[in-house]
Amino acid sequence: MIALRTHALGDVPVARGFWKRAIGLLVTTDPERLFLLIPKCGSIHTFGMRTAIDVIFLTKGNAIAAIYHAVRPLRFCVGPKDAFSVLELPPGFAADHELAVNDLVSFSGQPRR
Repeated sequence: MIALRTHALGDVPVARGFWKRAIGLLVTTDPERLFLLIPKCGSIHTFGMRTAIDVIFLTKGNAIAAIYHAVRPLRFCVGPKDAFSVLELPPGFAADHELAVNDLVSFSGQPRR
């Protein structure tokens, strides 16, 4: 039996549409704003990023499938085959909040665009 922990992340912007997904966090430098959920996505790149980010691949049920810590600019990350979405977070966030594979992630509030 696997014990799952749930982490509530609150209000996280969602990248919907071509331009929001293409730009992502490229123009963001404020660490407080380095949060983004990209639905229906199995890989990301950090080309053009100005800072490292934590990359979390989520399954369709919002379980953590993989965690990449402090991914530096000019990198490419591919999630596991069950990855359904990607959560981009400030560097160190995953470790600071003790996120682990198989933990569940929940979002509260209305999705921000």
